[in-house]
Amino acid sequence: MLAASALRAEATLQAYGEIPASAKDSLGDTIGGIGSAIAYDPKTGDVFMMPDRGAGDGTIDYRPRCYRIKITPSAKDPKHLDCRVEETILFRDRKGRPFTGLLSDTSATPTRNGRRCLDSEAISIAPDGTIYVSDEYAPALLQFGRDGRLLREIPLPDWYRPRDRKGTIDYRAKTVTGREENRGCEAMGILPDGKHAVMILQSALVQDGGKSGGTSRVLVLDLRTGRPTAEYAYAFADPTGWHPALKFKDLSVNDLTVVDEHTLLVLERDDLGRDGPLVHTTARYKAVWKVDLRGATNLLKIPGAPFDRSPAQPAFKPIARDTSIRFVRKTRVFNLPELTAQLGIPADRLAAKWEGITLIPPRSSRGFHLFMTADNDFLNPVLSFNGVTTKFPRARDAVPTQIFEIFAPSR
Repeated sequence: MLAASALRAEATLQAYGEIPASAKDSLGDTIGGIGSAIAYDPKTGDVFMMPDRGAGDGTIDYRPRCYRIKITPSAKDPKHLDCRVEETILFRDRKGRPFTGLLSDTSATPTRNGRRCLDSEAISIAPDGTIYVSDEYAPALLQFGRDGRLLREIPLPDWYRPRDRKGTIDYRAKTVTGREENRGCEAMGILPDGKHAVMILQSALVQDGGKSGGTSRVLVLDLRTGRPTAEYAYAFADPTGWHPALKFKDLSVNDLTVVDEHTLLVLERDDLGRDGPLVHTTARYKAVWKVDLRGATNLLKIPGAPFDRSPAQPAFKPIARDTSIRFVRKTRVFNLPELTAQLGIPADRLAAKWEGITLIPPRSSRGFHLFMTADNDFLNPVLSFNGVTTKFPRARDAVPTQIFEIFAPSR
């Protein structure tokens, strides 16, 4: 199913940087969750970082956005990264209205008070300079102009949509099929041909066992037609290998970066680490895996499509860890908590939610040069949004946005 052995040589932490939890952007809003996604634009050298739906898990009216960031080695210490926000890009619909991070109050569409709800989880820059964003609510893939204006929305296949027991799409009720609540496609990238996007669910679809299923799915979309061209099964490693108390429900896929047309680097993590309280758990598993799609079973080409049906249909089959199909091949590249001592950073200072990874220059056949970022979940005792300042009781520990520059050998 997967190769669990690490690559031979150890990865190297080259530099580390932070964005303070109290930092504000050009709109006067708290900069938080910015490490939820990261992408490098090879044409311009820009780095884009993006929060998700905001603080409070969909209970605060946050306006989703992304940031253009300059990340450079410090002149005083090359092992320190200077991180500066150069542009705030607010996402807007076709009529120019900001999206909202609030949970939907309608059943048929992800909207709240007439505004489109957006839980932005992954970001990638297309060859034409447009910005692609994975939306966990819908679920969907959204394309924005460089100014943040929505150009189009590509819904994911029908079996990814949240449905109730009657088979009706419902963004409010507990669903029995489709993406699990808060467990949609957190990982996304554009393939080298510029014509296809690849996406991975944070955990299994509800019909595959949800977050306790121990599996996920890799979906390839044709960006021209919006149709899926391939779908593969993905399996998590045994979580007890990282900590005896961990279970599959504690693991998730949180980002990917594309190496070539069939190879991805995928970020998996547990929920352990700094998450608000002054006393917290220690991060154990924030790992990057090399994923090879070659040889995996394309679920779309199986006669009758049994894995892409509703459980109510007689021919339906769920994806389980022992299902007799070929899963994608995985090889562990590194596990971040095992490396932080290289820069004198204790593992217990790591944030819980490591959610961003992107390849950066120089590209080398010897290995992978990348940035890896953490979502600080807006953990600052005081938050400012839309001109209103409020206390955030959950955030006794002010957690900065953490960024590592890493080189990992490829063999």
